[in-house]
Amino acid sequence: MPQGSGYLARLLLWLDGSAKQTPSAYIDVAPFVEQLQLGEEDPAILALQLEQHGLVEILRAMGGNKTHVHLTDPGRVAVRQLKDLQKDRAARIQHTMDALLRWLFDTASDQTPDPALFLATPCWYFAGTEISGTELHQALAYLAEHGLIHHIDIDPASNRRRDLPHTASMKATQGRLG
Repeated sequence: MPQGSGYLARLLLWLDGSAKQTPSAYIDVAPFVEQLQLGEEDPAILALQLEQHGLVEILRAMGGNKTHVHLTDPGRVAVRQLKDLQKDRAARIQHTMDALLRWLFDTASDQTPDPALFLATPCWYFAGTEISGTELHQALAYLAEHGLIHHIDIDPASNRRRDLPHTASMKATQGRLG
């Protein structure tokens, strides 16, 4: 699956769902961008990214906006692979740990970050589906246990920080990765 945008896997799954309703039609990508309120994403660029990987074919009609696509056979195979990958618990936890560390280094450096902000990023998705609160909790516990972050207590049900008097920050530990 292409890694260019954090939304491509979700878009591919969305296209698959839309294609089941109208199998032979070209599907406009713009409503996906609107539904997710991704104002910063250009639907034509998302379509081009999927086309570069052979996952969709873009309808190129007389000066059209190039946001209408049709899943190719490799695109349908990629959808199947995403659905299989969604079931891989180890891969989901590994992705969550990697994404969380990357987010911490990129955004939090010397601050005490709010995990709720992590939940608003494309990293919060793995193979097109949301990471669960339990998976986030397990990833945080593993990273803290191995000294990669200072522990923060997260409620798996709400994905919110528990306000405990002894809660430490969730800062990435300097010099531990290498």
